[in-house]
Amino acid sequence: MFGPLVGMTVGICADVIGCIIVGYAINPLVTLGAASIGLISGSIYFYMFKDNPKLKLIAAVGLAHIIGSMIIKSIGLYIYFSYSVNINENSSLYSNWHR
Repeated sequence: MFGPLVGMTVGICADVIGCIIVGYAINPLVTLGAASIGLISGSIYFYMFKDNPKLKLIAAVGLAHIIGSMIIKSIGLYIYFSYSVNINENSSLYSNWHR
């Protein structure tokens, strides 16, 4: 309807406003994931499957969320929260895994 640039802009604004309201730090990689959801869904909906509206909607929503949420946001959260985990016999992780 509006296209990929409007979708990307809405994704960025939604992520930034959500972070500000909740009080989270803005993670650029997670924001990139939100932007890619809008960009990909807008691109697919605007340019592909013009003769089949149901397939157009399913492809736009499905692919956008697979790439944006499941791949890009997951990588961003992994990078943002990654730290080394020390697992030894005294840690709670070790005792929970070996019961």
